[in-house]
Amino acid sequence: MHSPIRPADADAAHRPPGPLAGIRVIDTATLFAGPFAAAVLGDLGAEVIKIEHPRGDSSRRYGAVRDGTPVWWKVVGRNKRSVTLDLHTPEGQDIFRRLSADADVVVENFRPGTLEQWGLGYEELSEGHPGLVLVRMTGFGQSGPYASRPGFGTIGEAMSGLAHLTGAPDGPPTLPSFPLADAVAGLSAAFAATAALRARDATGQGQVVDVSIVESILSLLGGPLAAFDFRLSRTPGAIRSAGPGLGEHTGEVLAEIGITAHEVRQLRERGVL
Repeated sequence: MHSPIRPADADAAHRPPGPLAGIRVIDTATLFAGPFAAAVLGDLGAEVIKIEHPRGDSSRRYGAVRDGTPVWWKVVGRNKRSVTLDLHTPEGQDIFRRLSADADVVVENFRPGTLEQWGLGYEELSEGHPGLVLVRMTGFGQSGPYASRPGFGTIGEAMSGLAHLTGAPDGPPTLPSFPLADAVAGLSAAFAATAALRARDATGQGQVVDVSIVESILSLLGGPLAAFDFRLSRTPGAIRSAGPGLGEHTGEVLAEIGITAHEVRQLRERGVL
């Protein structure tokens, strides 16, 4: 059903406290946006307790392995202490309620309605604990026509237009070689969680933070989306070369960061500028 919380990294006791010292985060998310958000909060000094399924978090079985441990688990599992819980069971749900009662932030990425089915929705978790911040991370958000659909980083990268923007002008849409949309959503969630904690300082009230992977990556693409028009849409790859240019000021702008005129000419010859 569950196992005791594993001790944190021994080196953590010797690190100076971060700005979120004293904040406790419960991370019950997996692959990858939610755990990344919790890890960032841990980077800032929060205490993070990782809730894993009894068979272990999926990140423990994902991707390349080094020194017997998957690299991605080392990345998203940093700053955390682990406990295993089966949230499908009454015992696991009861333990989760007790852990959440002492937490400032809970991060989850189940499909909308799943926590409510287990009796672990925000109304239940915040009863007697109105300052709780619940960060909910999904592909498409908690409401809307796509809310019930499964969603992950690759879908966000495609639906946002990022894949269409990436790659050679005469090539196919190209996905990034790492979970970019998950990372962007994780950073967005960590930022939103800290904002919710700041609001709690002023009001005493927590809140639900609704983070969509698609909307998070879409928020970065305002310029290219504004530039997109029917003419470009009819020319595969054209939008990839329609980004902002520095024009006649290229040389002087790059010179300010130490790029020489010769290097600018080389960049132009290679088609970079």
